[in-house]
Amino acid sequence: MTGISRFAPAHVPELALPPAQVEELMQVLVKGLRATQLYLPNNPVYQRAVENIRASFRQIWQATDDLHLDVEETSFKWENAVVYSQEQRGESIAWTLYKDGIRSVTIRPGVEDAEIVRFLAVLHKAKNLAADAPDDLLTLLWSEDFQFISYTFRELAAENAVPIEAGETIPSAPPSEIRHAVEQEAPPRPEGIVSIEEFDTTLYFLEEREIEYLRKEADREYAQDLRRNVLAMLFDLLELQTYGTVRAELIGIVENFIPYLLGAGDFRSVAYILREVRVVLERAREPRCTPPRRSSAKPSGSCAPRRCRP
Repeated sequence: MTGISRFAPAHVPELALPPAQVEELMQVLVKGLRATQLYLPNNPVYQRAVENIRASFRQIWQATDDLHLDVEETSFKWENAVVYSQEQRGESIAWTLYKDGIRSVTIRPGVEDAEIVRFLAVLHKAKNLAADAPDDLLTLLWSEDFQFISYTFRELAAENAVPIEAGETIPSAPPSEIRHAVEQEAPPRPEGIVSIEEFDTTLYFLEEREIEYLRKEADREYAQDLRRNVLAMLFDLLELQTYGTVRAELIGIVENFIPYLLGAGDFRSVAYILREVRVVLERAREPRCTPPRRSSAKPSGSCAPRRCRP
């Protein structure tokens, strides 16, 4: 037997727009965030993504005056309907907001003009923040001072916190008594172990003349012209070396120095090179020939035995 209910059916409020339309808006926002991460504002792909976001919001505002989203760990809910879900936390907009304490976001008409672009930029910056960064998402949102975006947040320290019951009062004692008790309870020190307390340590301070000497030596060390020192060593080697291959390598190093010095504006070092080259040509030793190989070919060139000194 079928009975008739005495209660009237509960009135289900009619939604201002279908959840699928809000879900489509969230997908457009995800694409806009991806464009923010990959492209500059003058890129056509980025500009097209922003235009799609604005067009989607204009359709939403034709049916409602605001959009209230509940933020969960990996999803957004609108009117108890899931309109966005991303299980991978590293890619989830919801997790970016949730992990910093944001529990709801309300968006109002006018956000599409400029604030939504700034909001996506804040999300992008928050996802790339280091763990020890001084700012967090809440700080970044507060600094933007949004007019068409509002949010509620919960202090993470207070969330799911369990009050701590008051414990027993710990009696306090003077430090001297505590130190004496610790020394009494400590095991005896083994023989042969040296304690630092047995030494009379005295700090040694430098005298004024010693400090002045160290300061002058440090200044002299830092005031040295390292380029001039390197060039001097190269010219010393060039003057003392008698093997042609070694001299050729040293000459190549000096030649490479000249364009660098000219580019740095160090014309004094360039003049030093030209002057030292003339001196080296006058004082350099005669080139020494390498020992001839056993071959039937006759020696030729500057290394012929008849032209080399014994």
